[in-house]
Amino acid sequence: EAMDCAQLGRNLMQRGRLTTLCVRPASLWYMKEHAGAENAMVEPHPDILHAPAYPALLAGWFKACRVSFEPRSPTERTDFDKWVVFLSCLLVLPTGLFVYLLGKKLFDGRLALIATTLYFLSDTMWSDGISGLPITLVTFLATSAFYFSLIAATRYQDGERSRRWVVPMALAVLSCAAAFLTRYGA
Repeated sequence: EAMDCAQLGRNLMQRGRLTTLCVRPASLWYMKEHAGAENAMVEPHPDILHAPAYPALLAGWFKACRVSFEPRSPTERTDFDKWVVFLSCLLVLPTGLFVYLLGKKLFDGRLALIATTLYFLSDTMWSDGISGLPITLVTFLATSAFYFSLIAATRYQDGERSRRWVVPMALAVLSCAAAFLTRYGA
């Protein structure tokens, strides 16, 4: 799945479309029924399996880092997969910040620091990070949604003016929407 997302990110960066050369029965049906393709086997297929947010983030990341997908020589391989892993591990840092902020808001600074330390020492978190899968983006977005929802609810209960709690609530809603567009539920 990580390489599928990387391929989609590359195609989005280079062609401006989420297309794939991985032919699946559902995309064959889609190409015949909706796109009117005569020979659907030879055309790039729209990806209808993966959610678009992570490939879009990868496309922007590839473009910003000027990642090359062409090997410099016939014996050399490209290293774009390292850029995928680097971005995935980079997403762990702001997630740790939100873990700390949640812990501090719900408990105290000492427990927040313990929770953040345990998060960064977690084998599961780092194996997800180096896998290049969209799970690190989903974790970041879900953690930020929890944090912004907590801020909005606290401010609302304290009777603060609407603009003081509407902005964090809107950020929570946007985080939830982006999380949905990152990984479809089964």
